[in-house]
Amino acid sequence: PAPVIDAGGITDGIFQLGSMARVIMTHLELTGGVVIHNVTSTSWGGAINNEGYLELNDVDLYLNSAVCEDFSLNCLTYGGAIFNTGDLYIKDSRIYFNQASSGSVIYSASSGTVDIQRTKIFSNTTVQSAVDIQNGATVNIVNTSFTNNISSSGPNIALQVSCCATVSVSSSTFVNPVRGVSIALGAYNPPRPTIAIYSTILNSADGNCDNYQSLWISNGNNITSDNSCSFMTMQGDLLNTDPMVAIIPTFGGYFPDHVPLPGSPAINRNPGNCVWASAPLREDVRRIPRLDGRCDSGAFELNHPTYL
Repeated sequence: PAPVIDAGGITDGIFQLGSMARVIMTHLELTGGVVIHNVTSTSWGGAINNEGYLELNDVDLYLNSAVCEDFSLNCLTYGGAIFNTGDLYIKDSRIYFNQASSGSVIYSASSGTVDIQRTKIFSNTTVQSAVDIQNGATVNIVNTSFTNNISSSGPNIALQVSCCATVSVSSSTFVNPVRGVSIALGAYNPPRPTIAIYSTILNSADGNCDNYQSLWISNGNNITSDNSCSFMTMQGDLLNTDPMVAIIPTFGGYFPDHVPLPGSPAINRNPGNCVWASAPLREDVRRIPRLDGRCDSGAFELNHPTYL
C-alpha cells in the first residue's frame, strides 16, 4: 500500500511549496488537510499550496478541504485539494471527496502549465467548480474522467475556464447524470479562453458547453448528450446522443470508470489509433493499451474486456 500522510484536520494544509520549489511526489496518499478562511488567513489549498513546480504520480488526494469559519460572511474558498500558482503535472492519480467553494479539486491562478493525464476526479463537493482555471494557463487534460462531482448550491461545473487560458481536452469523459455542467466559461477579459476538445464524452444533466463566448474548437470524434456544443461539426462528432456508458469500478476496486455498454457509439468511434498532439495515445485512463487500430471516444478503451 501507498504511504499515507493524514493531517488529521490540521488547519494550515499539508504542503506549502514556495516559488523556487521543485517537487515530485509518487505513490502517496494525502488526506485530512484543511485550510480555514477568516479575517487573518489568506492561505488556500487543503492538501497542497503550490507556487513552484509540482509533479504528482500515482497520488490519492481525498477528504481535504478549504472552508470558512462560521463567522465569515460571504466567504469563498479556493482549492480544496490543490491551490496552484505554479506549474502542475498530475498523472495516474485519483482525487475525490475534497471540498471548496471554487476548485474543490484544483484552483489554478497561474499563467503556467496544468497537465492532467490518466486521472480520476470524482465525488468532490463545491459551490461552483471542481477544476477552476484562471489567468493565462496552458492546460492539457488527457485520458481523464470527471464523475459525479457535487454542488452544495446549484449545478456543479466539472471544468471552469476563465480569462485567457488555452485548454486542450482529449480522450476524456465527463459524466454527471443527476446535476452538473461539463465545461463552462467563467469571467474573462480579452483575449477569450480557447477550449479545444477531441474524442471526448460529455454527458452532464445541466449542459455540456456552457457560455458560448469562449473560442470553442472541435477536433472530432466527440459525443455530447445535448446540443449545447453546437460547434462540434467535425468528423465523428455526435450531438444529442446518449453515449451509453456505465459507471463501474474496474480491477475489482472502488474507483469508477466509464465503461461503454454494448452498442455505445463511443466504441471504435475513431477509425485510427488515438492521437494526441500528433502522437499516438497508447493507453487509456487505466494504462490499458489503446493500440487496436480503432480508438474509443472517452477515457476508457474497451478493446480489453478481460480487464474489467
